[in-house]
Amino acid sequence: MLYPKINTKVINVELTSERQKQIITNMAPVTRLCNGGRGAVCEVIVRKIYRGWGNNVYSVLARLQTAEGEKYYAIAHERHFSRAVARAADKLRRGMSKTYYTEAQQIQRLQKTAHEKYFVELFV
Repeated sequence: MLYPKINTKVINVELTSERQKQIITNMAPVTRLCNGGRGAVCEVIVRKIYRGWGNNVYSVLARLQTAEGEKYYAIAHERHFSRAVARAADKLRRGMSKTYYTEAQQIQRLQKTAHEKYFVELFV
């Protein structure tokens, strides 16, 4: 089995084994999309930003460089660590190409955006 190369850097965050596992489980499939993961290097930078009133935000920057030299970037901001990492991986996958999405994922994304727009119209 081919293991992806994922480098992790943290700022103002304690990197526990559980958080490292979350990063690997979310970013490994994305690295395998390009050439089966051969030669791909993924760098993940996680930063915890302290906001007023106890609202802390996790900021995740993901950079993926393929063996061919192509570079992809994704930035995500969330209040929860796991959501921030998952959103960064999703944005990175979307940035690479729309063709990597299966039809079920496209339908799910379209349903989510339609649902959000419907509720926005209700409360405006």
